Amino acid sequence: MSKEMNNKVKCGLIQMSLKGDTSMSTDEIRDKMIEAHLPMIDEAAEQGVQLLCFQEVFTQPYFCPSQDKKWYDSAEKIPEPASFIAAVVAPLLSALRLHGGCVEAI
Repeated sequence: MSKEMNNKVKCGLIQMSLKGDTSMSTDEIRDKMIEAHLPMIDEAAEQGVQLLCFQEVFTQPYFCPSQDKKWYDSAEKIPEPASFIAAVVAPLLSALRLHGGCVEAI
């Protein structure tokens, strides 16, 4: 790496509607959501995105207001597919802070 570090980071954001429906199992929904995200992740990489953000609970419907215990099954052990994808972001943010980087919209 050169002595002079580039302070700009190209960011992307993916937000999408539920693929499937809430009558499906949490595993089926997770698989459909990850499958739908993968082409967008590839496209972001092709466009040079360095930091890619996902919506909260991106592998399931936004179930937080619900009291349905069905959604407890969507919790993942680490590492599993979604937790691995999400875990990549934290080191990038730490590196940005460490080197005084900034994020700006392009």
